[in-house]
Amino acid sequence: MRVCPNCRKNVAEREYCENCGYKFPEGGGKRKRRGILAGLAWGGATLAALVLMCFVLLRPRAGFEEIQRRALIDPALELAKAALEFAESPELSADLTLTADCDDFLLSRVLAGSGAALKLEIGDGDALVNGAVTVMGSTALTGYVTLRDGRLGFALPQADGKYYSGAALTLPEVDAEDLSGRLERCADILFEAVNERNLAVYEKEELRLEALGRSFTGTRYVFEPSPAETEAAVAAIEEELGVSLPVPDGFVWSLCAEGTKLRSLAFSAEGAEVVLEAYGTLKKGMEAAWTLGYNGFTTTVKGTLRLEGRRLSGAYAGDGFGGTFALGGGEPLDVTLALEGDPLGVGIDGLSFALVSSAPSTAREPEGEPEDISGYTLWEVLELAGGLLEDLAEDISYEMGGMF
Repeated sequence: MRVCPNCRKNVAEREYCENCGYKFPEGGGKRKRRGILAGLAWGGATLAALVLMCFVLLRPRAGFEEIQRRALIDPALELAKAALEFAESPELSADLTLTADCDDFLLSRVLAGSGAALKLEIGDGDALVNGAVTVMGSTALTGYVTLRDGRLGFALPQADGKYYSGAALTLPEVDAEDLSGRLERCADILFEAVNERNLAVYEKEELRLEALGRSFTGTRYVFEPSPAETEAAVAAIEEELGVSLPVPDGFVWSLCAEGTKLRSLAFSAEGAEVVLEAYGTLKKGMEAAWTLGYNGFTTTVKGTLRLEGRRLSGAYAGDGFGGTFALGGGEPLDVTLALEGDPLGVGIDGLSFALVSSAPSTAREPEGEPEDISGYTLWEVLELAGGLLEDLAEDISYEMGGMF
C-alpha cells in the first residue's frame, strides 16, 4: 500500500491511483530503500569519524604508555612475578662463596685466605642454611639455621656447641598470582590518570641528555596531574595494595623518546627530582646515567652496560667513586665488583669482590647438643642468638689481639 499525494487515500502499489487516477512517478517504490541505505552510509561515516577522533585524541596517551610499558614496566612486572613465584614456592640448592682482594700487598695476602660462604638447601616448605667466615685460612665462625615443619632451629658451634630447635615460626603466605595482578592494576591506575588535559606532547624536538651529553630529535611527553588527580590515583593504589602512601605535592612525570625508544625518564615532586638517561642498546653497548637533585644539591652516577650472551658487564663512576662490574647469568652464578680508589673511606685502594655459586648445595645438618626452645617466641629466639654472637665476637677479638 501507498498514500496517493493527490487524494490522500491508501491505495495499492500500481502505476495509477485507483481512486482518482493520479499517475505515480516512475521508481517511486524504491525511494524508501535508498533512504535506508543512505542512512546506513551516513551512520557508518559518523562512526568512523568518531573512532578516528578518539584515536587522534588518545594517541599521545598511547605513546606515553606504550613506550614505558615496553622499556620498563613490562620487564619489571615479569621480574616481580618471577620473584613472587619463587617466594610462593621456593626451590634452591646452591653454595655461595664471597671473596675479596685489594691493591695493598700485605692486606691482599690476608684477604687471599679469607672469605665467607653460604650454603642453601630450600624446598617443600623446609630450609637448611649453613654459613661460615674464614680469616687467614682459619674458620672464625660457623652457623646453622633450620626450618622443619614450621619449627625454627639454629646452632653456633663456636659459641656453646648447642643446637637450639623447636621454636614455632609461621611464615606469611604468598599468593604470586594475586600480588602480580595487583601490581599490574597499579600500573593501569597510573596510566588511566593520563588524559588530554594533563599530558603535553612536543613532537620533533631537538632533545639533549644532559648527563650523557647526547642529542637527538624526538618526542617529549610531560604528564602533570592536578592535586586532585594525584590524590585519586594514590588512593586507588592504596586500596589495591592495602598500604598507606604519601601524596606527592607538585608531581611531574616526563619522558623523552627517539621514535619508540625511551631515552630519558624524570620524576619531580616537593623539590626533589630523579632523572634516568639511557642511550644505545645492551647488545651493542649502552650508556646510562642516574641523577638525583634536591633543593639545589645534585649528584650523578654514569655508567656503561653491555650484554654478551647471558653475561652483563660494565663500568660506573660518580662523585669520588667508580669501578667495574660483571654479572654472569645462569648457573653457576658469577658476580664481580671492583672499586676504584677508596670510595668506602677505609684507607684501602682497589677493593674488589667476587661472588661465585655452585650447585647442588653441600649444606649439612647442624651438630651439637639438642636444646628445646619450643616455648620461645621469635623475638626471644633472636635475642638468644644475638647474645651468643656478641659473646663470640668478644672472644674472637680477644684471641686475635684486638684486630676486630
